[in-house]
Amino acid sequence: MGRTDRRLGNFSHNSVGRARRVQHPGWQQFFMNDPECTIEDPLNQCTGGDGSIVETSGATVFTFADGHNGGSNFPDHGCVSFKPLRDPFGHVLTFGKPFVLRTVIELIDISGGYGTSGNLNQAQIVVGITQQMASIDTAGAKVMCGGYRLHCTGSQDIAQGAKNIYTFTQTDGSGRTTTTNATALTNEPLMFSTFFCGPDLDADYNCWMTHNHVQATGGTDPYDTPLANPLQKTLQDGSAEMADGNRVQIFVAVCDQDSNNGSNDPAVLTFKVHYMAIGAPEGWGGGGAA
Repeated sequence: MGRTDRRLGNFSHNSVGRARRVQHPGWQQFFMNDPECTIEDPLNQCTGGDGSIVETSGATVFTFADGHNGGSNFPDHGCVSFKPLRDPFGHVLTFGKPFVLRTVIELIDISGGYGTSGNLNQAQIVVGITQQMASIDTAGAKVMCGGYRLHCTGSQDIAQGAKNIYTFTQTDGSGRTTTTNATALTNEPLMFSTFFCGPDLDADYNCWMTHNHVQATGGTDPYDTPLANPLQKTLQDGSAEMADGNRVQIFVAVCDQDSNNGSNDPAVLTFKVHYMAIGAPEGWGGGGAA
């Protein structure tokens, strides 16, 4: 047992508990080129062609490949950067233990050939979690993410006409769904998402995602009007894939919704993604009995 020094004025404790150094005390920025990240790009949206990801300015500047064979309604099929999700002490979070992840996508700028017609890049950007990233574009890769589908055209600002979207896999991992909100956003360049995983009161894995887009109102604080949660989804799965010990992966994905033959200049998307995670070593709790 640890020994407590009871001398007057001395509140030190020797060998009581375990000291842990906080490595990430608050919000962190997600860099796609972080050394811990792995990048997959099965549709050659960027890294398989002449595109690039540059982060020397402090933001992520994503340039689409000048031409690529295909796009996808599922943003996580595009260029994906992922890494293990860690708590403030640097410990990797796993499914089967409760955790909360908060994220922010900050749209900054778009240039080049962007729009909603053919051979113009219609950019999508999401942030989310999954239990695996190898072959994420397969049906069995369970994923939950939220973000934007950009509908700006010509010289319009990046946040004009954007769609609030989320993508998730069904509970058995056999399907994938992308949902958009019905009303296009007018000038809402910030997206706040929260992923709640546990604690649960039954035997199944339970994860909620909700997110808010934030409108620029032109007031003293241009981002002072958080709108109601328009989208939310529950992901439940009792399979071994979601069992404790499987790492939670956080990822950022950028994808063109359509194919592009290179006849227009590629779009250049500038953004920032921030995140903060906390976890608990305890299990899922009881079975809900009184």
